[in-house]
Amino acid sequence: LREGIEFILNKSNYTKLTPEQLAACMESKSRWGLAVKIDPSQYREIDVYYRGVRQERRTECTWRTWWRPIEMPVWVFSRVAVLVRQTGPPHGDRVLLKLFKEIVIDDLKMTWPNLRILMRPLDRVMLVASALGGIFAPLWKLLVAVTLSPYVVATVVFGCLSAMVRAVWNFLSCKDKYVKTLTHNLYYQNLANNLGALARLVETAEAEEVKETLLAYYLLYVERHRDYTAEEVDRRIEQWLADEFHLARVDFEIED
Repeated sequence: LREGIEFILNKSNYTKLTPEQLAACMESKSRWGLAVKIDPSQYREIDVYYRGVRQERRTECTWRTWWRPIEMPVWVFSRVAVLVRQTGPPHGDRVLLKLFKEIVIDDLKMTWPNLRILMRPLDRVMLVASALGGIFAPLWKLLVAVTLSPYVVATVVFGCLSAMVRAVWNFLSCKDKYVKTLTHNLYYQNLANNLGALARLVETAEAEEVKETLLAYYLLYVERHRDYTAEEVDRRIEQWLADEFHLARVDFEIED
C-alpha cells in the first residue's frame, strides 16, 4: 500500500519530505495561538508529501506586537498528503491517509493524528490564579465560621465546593476552546481521508498526466518545424512555462 500510494503521489507531482525536513517542521512553533505535542512512539511509519510551496503574508496579533495586527511572512504548502501507520493500543495496527490544502509549514504537525494540545502559559496562570482565589477565600471564611455556628460552616463549605466546581468548569471550557481552535483551523483545510483521499489522488494523478501530454503535444505542434529530442522538449517546455506564467521552478517530466 505504501509503495502504491507513493507511486500515485509521484505521478500527482507531490514531493516527499526528508526525515530532516520533517523533523524541522515538527520542531517549529505555531504562531497562531495553538501548540501541540506529538508522541512519535505511536507511529510505526509516517510519510508526509507536499505539492507547491509559496510565501504569503498573514496578520499576527500577540502580546509581542502589543496586540496590534502586524503582517508576517509565512511559508505555505498548497497541498499536503499524510500517510500514517499507527501501532500499539488503543489504535492497533492501522493505516490512515489524509489530504490537506493551504497548510502553513509551522502548523504541519497539526495534520498528524492523535496529537496532544498544549495549554499556553498565560492560560495556565489564569486558571491556577482563578482556582486558588476561588478556594482559599472560602477556606479562610471556613476557619472563621468554625467559631460561629454550624449553619455558617455549611454555607462556607458549599462555597468551597462551588469554587472547586468553577475551577474544573473553567479548565474544561479552556480545553474545549483549544479543541475548537484546532478543529476550526483544520476543518477548511481537510480535503479527504482514507478511501476518499485515495480516489482524489488517482484523479489528480490522471489530471497531471493529461497536462503533461497536452503541454508536449502543444509545443511539438506549434514548433513543428523544429526537430526536437526528448531532452530539448523537456527544457523548451520549462522555458515556455517560465516565460508565459513566470513559473521558474517547474520540473517537466518528459519521461511521462
